[in-house]
Amino acid sequence: MLFRSFTAFLLFVSGVFSVNATQCADVFSGSHSLSANGGTVISSGNACNSGSCSPIPTFSLVTPFPTLSPLGSFNSNSLIDGSFEYTDWGLAKDNVISFSGTGTAVLYFDGSITIPKNTQINSGGSAANVMIIVNGALSIAKDADINAFIYASGSISLAKDSNYNGAISAGGALVSDKDNTFTFSPSDVDELDSEGFCESNIITAVPLAEYRFDKTSYDGSVDEVVDSIGGFNGQSISAQPIEGKVCNAIDFSADGTSDYVILDESILSSKTDFTVSLWAQTSNNSNQSLLSGANSSTDNELIMWLSNGSSFRPYLKGSHNGDVAITSINDSDWHHLVWTRSGTENCLYRDNVFQGCKTLSSSSLNIESLILGQEQDSVGAGFSSSQDWEGLIDELLVYDSAISDDEISDIYNNQNAGLGYDGSTRTCEVIPPLEPQIPIAEFRFDERSYSESADEVVDSIGDFHGITSQVQPDEGLLCNAADLSATGTSDFITLDSAVLSGKDDFTISVWGKTGKTSNQGILSGAESGSINELIMWFSSGTQFTPFLKNTNVGSVTISAISDDDWHHLVWTRDGTQNCLYIDKVSQGCKTLSSSTLSIDSLILGQEQDSLGGSFDSDQAWDGLLDELLIFDAVIPESQIEEIYDNQIGGLGYDGSVRTCPSISLLANFQMDKVNWDGSLAEVVDETGNFNAIAVNGATTDGASPALSSNPGTCRYGSFNDNYVALPGSFENLQGSFTITAWINPSNLDSGSRIFADDEFNQTGYALSLGDAGNGELRFYSRGVSPVSVDTTTSITANTWTFVTAVHDSNNKTRQIYINGVPQIITGGGTSNTYSGSWGTDTGVATIGGETDDGESNNRFTGSIDEVRVYEGALSESEIVAVFAETHPCETIHHFEINHDAEGLTCIAEPLTIKACSDAACTNTIATPTDVQIFANGVLKTTVTVTGETETEFNHLVEEPITLSSDQTYTCNNGSDTSCDISFANAGFVLDVNSGSDISSCESVNFEIKAVKLSDSGVSCAPAFTGGQALDFSFNYSNPTVGTKLPLLNATSMATAGQIETRTITFDANGEATLPIEYDDAGTLSFTLSENISSGVTSSTISKDFYPSKIVVTAKKEDGVLLNNATSSDDPKQVAGGDFNLSFSGQCSDNTETLNYQPQSSTALELAVRHILPSSVTSVLGDLTVEGTLINATESANTVWQSINTTEKELVASYSEVGVISISLKDTDYLGNELNTLSFIDVGRFYPSYFEVSIDHGSFQNASGLDSTPFTYIGMPFGYAYQPIITITAKNYDREITQNYTETSFQKLTAANVTQTFPSADTTKDGFDTETKMVVEAETPLPADLSKHSNGVMDYTFSNADTYTYSKDANSEVSEFTVSYDILIDSITDSDQVGINSSTNILVSVTELPLTVQPTEGVQRFGRLVLDNSFGSETSSLAQSFEVEFLNTSGDYQRNSDDYFSVIISDDASWSFSNSTDDIVIGDLLLSGDDASFSGGQLKNIELSSGGNQGAIDIEYTTPTWLQYNWSGKVSNLHDEDANATATFGVYRGNDRIISWREVGN
Repeated sequence: MLFRSFTAFLLFVSGVFSVNATQCADVFSGSHSLSANGGTVISSGNACNSGSCSPIPTFSLVTPFPTLSPLGSFNSNSLIDGSFEYTDWGLAKDNVISFSGTGTAVLYFDGSITIPKNTQINSGGSAANVMIIVNGALSIAKDADINAFIYASGSISLAKDSNYNGAISAGGALVSDKDNTFTFSPSDVDELDSEGFCESNIITAVPLAEYRFDKTSYDGSVDEVVDSIGGFNGQSISAQPIEGKVCNAIDFSADGTSDYVILDESILSSKTDFTVSLWAQTSNNSNQSLLSGANSSTDNELIMWLSNGSSFRPYLKGSHNGDVAITSINDSDWHHLVWTRSGTENCLYRDNVFQGCKTLSSSSLNIESLILGQEQDSVGAGFSSSQDWEGLIDELLVYDSAISDDEISDIYNNQNAGLGYDGSTRTCEVIPPLEPQIPIAEFRFDERSYSESADEVVDSIGDFHGITSQVQPDEGLLCNAADLSATGTSDFITLDSAVLSGKDDFTISVWGKTGKTSNQGILSGAESGSINELIMWFSSGTQFTPFLKNTNVGSVTISAISDDDWHHLVWTRDGTQNCLYIDKVSQGCKTLSSSTLSIDSLILGQEQDSLGGSFDSDQAWDGLLDELLIFDAVIPESQIEEIYDNQIGGLGYDGSVRTCPSISLLANFQMDKVNWDGSLAEVVDETGNFNAIAVNGATTDGASPALSSNPGTCRYGSFNDNYVALPGSFENLQGSFTITAWINPSNLDSGSRIFADDEFNQTGYALSLGDAGNGELRFYSRGVSPVSVDTTTSITANTWTFVTAVHDSNNKTRQIYINGVPQIITGGGTSNTYSGSWGTDTGVATIGGETDDGESNNRFTGSIDEVRVYEGALSESEIVAVFAETHPCETIHHFEINHDAEGLTCIAEPLTIKACSDAACTNTIATPTDVQIFANGVLKTTVTVTGETETEFNHLVEEPITLSSDQTYTCNNGSDTSCDISFANAGFVLDVNSGSDISSCESVNFEIKAVKLSDSGVSCAPAFTGGQALDFSFNYSNPTVGTKLPLLNATSMATAGQIETRTITFDANGEATLPIEYDDAGTLSFTLSENISSGVTSSTISKDFYPSKIVVTAKKEDGVLLNNATSSDDPKQVAGGDFNLSFSGQCSDNTETLNYQPQSSTALELAVRHILPSSVTSVLGDLTVEGTLINATESANTVWQSINTTEKELVASYSEVGVISISLKDTDYLGNELNTLSFIDVGRFYPSYFEVSIDHGSFQNASGLDSTPFTYIGMPFGYAYQPIITITAKNYDREITQNYTETSFQKLTAANVTQTFPSADTTKDGFDTETKMVVEAETPLPADLSKHSNGVMDYTFSNADTYTYSKDANSEVSEFTVSYDILIDSITDSDQVGINSSTNILVSVTELPLTVQPTEGVQRFGRLVLDNSFGSETSSLAQSFEVEFLNTSGDYQRNSDDYFSVIISDDASWSFSNSTDDIVIGDLLLSGDDASFSGGQLKNIELSSGGNQGAIDIEYTTPTWLQYNWSGKVSNLHDEDANATATFGVYRGNDRIISWREVGN
């Protein structure tokens, strides 16, 4: 349509203005019912004043709108005179609204409204009684009856079967469905009392279109670039909003051809005079196009062209007439540019200043494609990156006239002040700032060395670890860096490709240091079909050339990075825009594919020309790289600045304090245990890594340590033809390492091994005394040359010396230190360089000599202490620091003297003396110490106490004594801390079980001796013989209560504390023996005295009874035994969830010893074995018992760990899926070790819930075009990328249960994922605007459930799934984006593990159903058009086809994007009828080949008549998705084939006219 001049009127909030009805006639103009500023769609059956409806485009616009006092929603059924403002329409359908005034009711709605169906307004009244004004869009449902004048600033949509009396004007588009009746009398306008709303305030021009670019984001949807005036909306292709001149602008700053906006060409097509007004910002000084209009005949129909930053060259009708010199605009500032065309004059204004004009054609424009931001070399395409607009554009206005200088000035001043072009206030939508992101990978390169082993390049955040090839760490920007400075192709790092594969947007942040000025690549990602899938490429020191999807589009000129200094390099990918920042300064962007990355090999430091290889030394990165961060999103500039500032300041990327890692201490043997007895793991490695074993009698001593103070070096290992063997888990050292030790050799014998890993003389190494036997030190490795290096100085025998051996694998050197000083070694100098590769030996590493399988004659004699092994080469200062190190030695807190408080003068009195480590004497110290014992101040004995030592002394006087000692001491008599002993001349000597502790329920001997001092006064004699009445009693000592009584001589004793008298028979030696048994556990004290005293004193003995075994039981919280050792069935327990673990003491006959209670929190030890799943890929879980974490071991191994409790009822949980076995032991119950008889199986464990994440995938489009994807309605389509639901099995504590995906433990199948495929589009209404578009889903094959990683599964939708939008009576709608939600109703396995099955309140509840929303599907309603053909009967007639689709304006246009539809030449696809004149159907001949459309057009078929004249109707069998309702059936079913008439014998006949409805939606 052609819109010429416009007027506008202001709405004022006042009724005092005089009303001039003729001015309102400017709004409701002419003698027609309908007026529209935008496009119009008038369906069949509409009648205006009983005639056809032809909307008039020339009418006044309403601006600005008033500010009244809103009354809320409109809910009244009665209208009166006056003006009223409402927020929205509040009445429901079927309402009647009457008018009862005498003038006009003016209803003003500040915003879009919808009037529901069957609404009657002022029915039967005069249209002048009601005026409805809407500041927005207006939609009126069907069956309306309205007498009123209606105006809307936006679009107006009128449903069917309605009657309107009055006039209707739309500031935007106007759509009227079928069978509407309009009646209008211009005289009614004269009667309209507008309450002062109509007032003459005419401006000379109003834009056809206004593009503010104020949205906060674009997603490529049709009509998303909004025309705020005329509804000529556009579509953004890979361009996004950015802060602009007024509110937001659109960003075309990326250098490339992918970012532009498609505008509605009708705003300029057919125009002669026009004005284009916009604000622009750029720094580019070369060719660039702001606006380009093209048609099929000329691609330069219109170009707003800048040949440089100071030259404007307008193109019209394919020609230009030179440049207009303008003031430069390429200063990165905003400039207002206005192009006016008046006749032949084409002028430019810059910032309100006239620049000049050029004379060009005045012919009307013919524009088929209008593009903002690119220059077309073909219709809608043919872009060049050297001609694109590089910058920002804002506030685009298009007029259909050349506006005046004053109007240009007004626009400039208003917009420069942040107002609308007309001075109106603008409210800005703020573009949400990018949120700071958390990296998915962080490579610090802080390792001390690399050995080309898996996962050695550590990802500090995730699991994307890497492996080196000939790369070592070097000093970096922050701690260490990766040294890739070697010139060649051998140095690189292989990263886990999953860190970038499958990603769309990303950010790569890295610090680089290089002096190279030519080609080099930092990061290279490749797959087999796309070797250059991703390259972070620098084509020179000042050029960045990013590669994506095997393509680059040239370079970004950057600030130099080849100055051999550190620079922060950040590559961000946001859709198609790829930008580089150097040292937090943006360098520029390039436009590249936005397709998802597919990377099989990811290499740092080299550029791949084949998958994982074919490197070129000219393309390698030469320099250092540090602090590589990878994000799966674009990070904001503020975060780039923050990362730069933090890292340049020595902090982590997030500002955290970074401690540069020191060399890792692999092993540290302090050798402080009092003695070694050959037990497994008794030689303690303080790191906990490699506890060792003493072999052949190696032990410890503490008499003469290297550093004798405390702290000092404490005890040390003593070696004499023996050694200490490290476990097999101590791996061969091939990288850099350091060995330190204190040694004190008794002799300097040749080859005495200090530390060796050379058991089988393969290619191992050792630190030893040299072969010369003169005290020189030797450091050898059998795999290198020279094999050994020796010191030139010697150490001294019987003297402590601190020795160090350093191997630097990076520089291939060895060093030896003595007492922290580097020594001159073989070859001269303190460092010796070797050749060859440092080898390994399959044997075990040892201290003090090789094993019996090695060179056993090369053993060390003397003392060795403080043996350390570091993973890395220590520096001299670090070695000196180790040389000076000490640690606290254990000290004796006090000595505890244990006695029984009673003594006899005729026998020695026993004592037990403990060297206590603390006040409670919970542990003893085995440092030998001499202790003197006194009685009443008289020395009785001197004993050397080592830990706990027994001794005795004699006292020959019947009297009480008090014990004391020369050391700090306490006493313990079994009941209190008294040091008193009462000695008597006669008494009982008691012994039970020959002094040993007693197994519960076992009958043992209770031996009683009645003795007295003999006549000689130095020995014992029987006190009496024969039968004697004796008083017996017992008490519970530990614990102090009990429920069972001991059996003495097969008879229960009296209750605890009660005395009973029994007659006992003594033999001639005064001795008697009775059986005693106690069916419980604990300590009992037994007291024996005479019933009738004869001078024999009473005696008490305490005895410990212990269970013979421990029994462990595991139960669920409901009491069910947890003893399932299979992968299925019950019982089962949630992994990570609490279950009950209990244990008890029992006799050998299974009698429970209720009084058993663990005595020490450190004595209870538990072992956990992993039983199922048994595959090598299964993982070991953790058992948590009362807060103590215990690592499970393989089923063949047993590792005991303390559980730090004395309770017998425990709460436990196991983190993994599977079955475990458990055993428990009490290592110190009253001095005895109690064990279970066997391990018990506990299980099975299963997950708590599933956590899901969705990759929504995308729909396939038949067009196959990235720029204009679409599929025809009615055409089946599938996935471009299949949706994937990633399902992670987790335990109660929200940790992944990695064993779930092991065979037989995974209970989830694809069938357990239940889906619903809806039958309609989620949002898109069909033709009737009420019913959603119907979708038919076909899923012939099931989805696939596969293992993604341990505990993680991928549910991948089947590639056989297809979807079809039904081409039915409701499907004739304009192009739209598919919005189809697949519902996931449930994901629940056979164990009822599901998404919301966790009982942990910290696990978020996921709302079901889940929604899978594939993207990128676009649907077009298409039809195949077969044109009539005319020509001579003597030649063939070409049959011309076009494919059309319904565009967003409601018009059918040729689908120039169709290059895939095919016309078949097969006769079966054609039919003929209704022949005239001489035409014989049987004589017709088809010729041609099958062919595809090109740009929606095709002429591949010719028809000949055999020389006969006449006409014939032809019909082509059309795919269902291109069929149409050609005959206009009431059913509106689109099921008719394309048809036309071929006429032979004339060169041109009458056009065949086919009528159809044009509809919009």
